[in-house]
Amino acid sequence: MIQTDARNVSDPELILFRDQVRKFFDKALYPHLDRWEEDGLVDRDFWLACGEAGLLCPTLPTEYGGLGLDFRFNAVIDEELAYAGSSAGITLQSDIVADYILNYGSEEQKQHWLPRMISGEAITAIAMTEPGTGSDLQAVRTTAIRSSDTATTTTTAIRSSSAKTANESSISSSSVKPNYSNSKKCKKR
Repeated sequence: MIQTDARNVSDPELILFRDQVRKFFDKALYPHLDRWEEDGLVDRDFWLACGEAGLLCPTLPTEYGGLGLDFRFNAVIDEELAYAGSSAGITLQSDIVADYILNYGSEEQKQHWLPRMISGEAITAIAMTEPGTGSDLQAVRTTAIRSSDTATTTTTAIRSSSAKTANESSISSSSVKPNYSNSKKCKKR
């Protein structure tokens, strides 16, 4: 492992947090890692344990059940997962999907999803690639059309991270009818 205590962005609280993350991964990640990587699926119990340990969405505000920490804490978790050689989707949930919901979701969506994402009860995914677009979101041609309380998407998404275990998936689209952010369900075609 890289020595991290001498970094100028580190402080005693962050060093202690890193130590806790390492101890948690020694107990909850490493014993299962080979099986999860082979299966392409991380057990839901791991997500719940991460939530209990405060490793999911630590930057989210306390009003939603988060710890209200700064992004350095996400970076520690991300870095330790990389040291482990793990592709567990907790970084996607904490670093990307949570911010989409926090910044663009309705208050109802925030109240519903964020506490469940923090606890590990909800596992999220994101679909944002199409043939020929890669991760260039401006080139995405998927559209979403709201009808009553559902939305129909037209997509050719080729990859959705964490989709095997997700309770909810965010789908990037190039155009959306007004008030789509207030929809409650997304219907698959």
